[in-house]
Amino acid sequence: MKIYRIFQKSSKENHWKGFSDNDNFTLKDCLHSKILLRENDIELAQNLWKSYQNNDLTSLKQLAQNESNSFHFLKEVIDSFIDINPENFIKNQIEKGLPNFDSVFKKFQEELGVFGFGDLQVKKIYENILRQSKA
Repeated sequence: MKIYRIFQKSSKENHWKGFSDNDNFTLKDCLHSKILLRENDIELAQNLWKSYQNNDLTSLKQLAQNESNSFHFLKEVIDSFIDINPENFIKNQIEKGLPNFDSVFKKFQEELGVFGFGDLQVKKIYENILRQSKA
């Protein structure tokens, strides 16, 4: 089985917005410039996922040293994750009085776009925090 990685075409302004700013033509261009994941890329992805799930920051730091054409900005993303926990960031925005999910998500994209989280991922964290605060 072959697994490919597709990267968005981005400018400095929308660097962390993923595919959301792309039109159909640009999306097709992205698809045509896909990158085949090699065995070591897949192994790296599996190790990253396990370390992330286990919140193993030491392992994540070690994995961040790997260079791969399939994982652009790996060190930057991992360093950001270690320094700024997304859950704590969202909780802080709620505590600061941002009135709803849309305002929290906008702030998240502006400051933590490096994580590449979409609205559904952020919404899940947001709703979990609201549930915990009511308990």
